[in-house]
Parts: sequence; C-alpha cells; structure tokens
Amino acid sequence: MTTPTYTYSIIEDDPYWQNKIAELLTPANTWIRMFSYPSFEAFVQSGEDRLDIHFLLLDSRLPGLSGECCVRLFRKLLPDYTKIVMVSAYDDMATLSAALRQGADGYVVKSDLSTGLGEQLLSIRESGALLSPDAARQVIQKLQVDSTPYMENGLLSPKEWQMLHRLAQGDTYEQAAENLRMPLNTFRYYIKKLFKTLKVDTSTAAVS
Repeated sequence: MTTPTYTYSIIEDDPYWQNKIAELLTPANTWIRMFSYPSFEAFVQSGEDRLDIHFLLLDSRLPGLSGECCVRLFRKLLPDYTKIVMVSAYDDMATLSAALRQGADGYVVKSDLSTGLGEQLLSIRESGALLSPDAARQVIQKLQVDSTPYMENGLLSPKEWQMLHRLAQGDTYEQAAENLRMPLNTFRYYIKKLFKTLKVDTSTAAVS
C-alpha cells in the first residue's frame, strides 16, 4: 500500500520554530517540506514557484508584513485546497480574530505544539478548521464576556459551547467527539460551522 504524502511550507523568522515544526511533522516520507522563509518579502524575492502545497504554517508576528496580512496575500497565490494555519506565540483574541478575518483555516498557539501536529493538520482537511487548546480558551473567554447575542441570535448552540470546552481542555477532535457521544464527521461539521460563525462575528465587530 502506498503511503500518502503531504506537502507543507513554513513562513517563520525564528530558526528554532522552523526546526521545531519540521521535527513534529514526521515521518519525513509522509510530511515533505517544500520551502521555508523568514518573511513574506523573502518569499516574494526568492521567486519561489513550488506552490503545490497542502499546508502553509504562518507565524503571526513576522518582520515586515504581519502574518495576519499575509494570509490574504497567500490566498491569492496558493491553490484553493491549501490550508493556512496561523502559528502564534500569542493567545490573545485580537490576533486570533485578525487571523480568522483574513481567512486562516486554523490557529495554533506555539506552546500547544506537540507530536500530534500532523494529526491536527490532517483534521483540517476534513473539518476545514483547527483551534488549539489555548486558542479555544481565548474564544470561550471572549464569548463569556458578552455571550447574550450569541445565544439569543442562535449563533452558537449549547452543543457548540460544549465542543469549545472540550477542545479547550486539550481533547483531540476524536476524543472530543467520543466524549460528546457524536460521530466524528458530525463533530467536524460543527467545528467548520463554528469557524464560519466566528469569522462573520469578528468581521462585523471590526466594521462596527
């Protein structure tokens, strides 16, 4: 049986995190790194044309253009199937909201990076969204400050609240689905729906 392969690239100015991400995405015959650059500007200047990638891991605070601004630019350059994941040292809601507004498919706090990174990335191909535990906790804290509009308008269901809490506690998608006694595909569907809700809400908040 042929082993499936996935291609990824990294935009990160810190060599430590470049290497850390590469170490976590193993084995090498499954996870193939196409390129790494310290900034969007360096990527452009290189004339890089290996854009047929499944995943782009993008640091949120880059020299020059920030990671949040780069998401929209990379969306125009990369194939539609490429999943863009913001990798940030910060777990603040402002950075998370900016990443979602620009179209990021996931948000992972660097302190949450673990050997399960590959499985997390693959889950995005099914659900279209990824929140690491710290990011999920930030969403919960934000919504708890002013949860009434979400509940009154039906934007978030009680089940979606439970899902966020499971992720915040560190559950994988599989563990959370099992704990909530729902099929994994159903869990993934709700996560994708939740991401769409958060994108709409943060965009509306930014305009207002």
